[in-house]
Amino acid sequence: MIPTYNQSEYIEKSVRSAVGQTYSNLEIVISDDSDNNDTFLALKELLKLPHITYQRNIPGLGRVANYRHTLVNRATGIWVLNLDGDDFLVNPNFIECCIDYINEQEKDFALLFGKELVFNEVDGSFENRPAGLAQTQVLDGTDLFFNKRDKKINFYHLSTLYNRKKAIKSGFYLDDC
Repeated sequence: MIPTYNQSEYIEKSVRSAVGQTYSNLEIVISDDSDNNDTFLALKELLKLPHITYQRNIPGLGRVANYRHTLVNRATGIWVLNLDGDDFLVNPNFIECCIDYINEQEKDFALLFGKELVFNEVDGSFENRPAGLAQTQVLDGTDLFFNKRDKKINFYHLSTLYNRKKAIKSGFYLDDC
């Protein structure tokens, strides 16, 4: 899912990073809340690819409502990842690795998350923004959500693959916070 708002200067890189994923069963849904046609124009050639859908919200929905609308009404996959229009995936194997891990385990996962790199526009460097876990861990969902601040666990939607139905049921993106 790539909800976006006036991010035409970054959107092509975001979409190309999704197109470049090695996972083959991929749907890319762009939900444009922009107040102009710049995003559409920036993506005109990429929108010809068969696994990309583009919708423009008129009137705009707002940031979190656009996330929710895309999750509930536009995405159709079992697993989803939400990139903002100025985010991009650096590891082309990220989704495939997550899906492989899910398929290898005998657990009922709700989400998987990894590290996030933050781009510094001033010097062009990347800074690691870790999830706050010292090692790979499988956590109970209740423990994760209700104790994440105490355990200093952070996860960001751009580096989190989550089960779409569970996300909808639990109320993902209902609150604008």
